[in-house]
Amino acid sequence: MTGGGNIFNWFASGIKNNNNQCNKTNWIFGTTKPEQGVNSDRHIKYYIQLWRVPDKNMAIRCANYADSTFWNSSHGYKKNRYIDYRISSATTTRNPNYCSKLVFQSFYYGSGSANVIEPAFAGLSFVSPAGIPNTFTEKYMPYKVGTF
Repeated sequence: MTGGGNIFNWFASGIKNNNNQCNKTNWIFGTTKPEQGVNSDRHIKYYIQLWRVPDKNMAIRCANYADSTFWNSSHGYKKNRYIDYRISSATTTRNPNYCSKLVFQSFYYGSGSANVIEPAFAGLSFVSPAGIPNTFTEKYMPYKVGTF
């Protein structure tokens, strides 16, 4: 979820069809050569933190959930899910959505019956990017790989 535009729209009307998928180089550094029909602005100007959950299989499972829920229902290259960007007070609704909420939901719902996210956090009204690691159970607590 790229957000962008007038910050007022992040909370009020939202931004239609804002879910995008591009390779990591284009996401971080930006490109004027469209990928999936969208130009990518430079998103990382100073640094990026890389975090990983210790269970690689669970990470893959949750990533697959995110791909089929927020991009293409059959894991294809072409987009067939259209998600609006809006910061709203509910972490359980899938549309509209925003960047950190999408990550939270991918681990909460994508993990199936495994308690990856602390159950008490399911009803949060907002989840911030910096707060995501604190929502995990001890077994799946992400570790910081580094800052780049």
